Amino acid sequence: MLSIDELDTIAKIAQSVGSTVLEMRDQIQNSTITKGLPHNIATKADTEAECLLVIELKKHFPNIGINGEEGSRFSGTDGVFHIDPVDGTINYIAGLDFGISIGLEIDQQFVAGVLYFPITKVCLMGGLSLGSWCNGQQLKPIPTKPELHQLIVGYEYSTYHTRDRDILTDLSVLAPAIRYTYLLGCTTFACQRVMLGNLHAFISSGTMSVDIAAAVPILQEIGGIATTLDNKPIMAIDQPLPVLLAPNQHIHQLLLNLFAR
Repeated sequence: MLSIDELDTIAKIAQSVGSTVLEMRDQIQNSTITKGLPHNIATKADTEAECLLVIELKKHFPNIGINGEEGSRFSGTDGVFHIDPVDGTINYIAGLDFGISIGLEIDQQFVAGVLYFPITKVCLMGGLSLGSWCNGQQLKPIPTKPELHQLIVGYEYSTYHTRDRDILTDLSVLAPAIRYTYLLGCTTFACQRVMLGNLHAFISSGTMSVDIAAAVPILQEIGGIATTLDNKPIMAIDQPLPVLLAPNQHIHQLLLNLFAR
């Protein structure tokens, strides 16, 4: 398990890499590559940022393994860092908010994480029994208990092979039942909005461990709940999972009930 000082070290690594990624943005507008589908893309910034993160994390935490969005794989004896160097690549190219995500998993449990958003310079970090923090201020539980029709929910459909199905099933269930559905183009940014109280929940039809490994423990430390859409634990597996993140049990149960109908 990490200490608060070690979390702060990871945050500084993310902030340094974030500055580099911003500097690169104007130079890589035409350097995108696709990863299987036209809308699942990466840039030179994704791969270079991951390389920088790996170098710094291995220097400071040599016994922790690495699982990177862009393919970095290193084994370790003290857990695994799941990293997404540029979460929301389309947002990044468009000049919108994107995130850097570094989450620690030990024995299939996400136990600590750092999320950094270079454009707005928002940094979230937290860990089990460490509390959760935003730019040095401790985050508090969010006890609000709205009704289903009052909910404002962030949503992301999968970037893999299920987009049409996601729209016809998940989104068609969600959108008519709640006040508004936001598609933010960035899983980590949507999670940030939940933890800061701007969204009531976040749902993804298919997200990978690297996208939510940091968000899960930060959310849980303020009383939030993160599960699959059928209310199972989110496991560190190498395939997309449908997930639901909510700031409290009340909102989580409202949405579970909706999708169980």
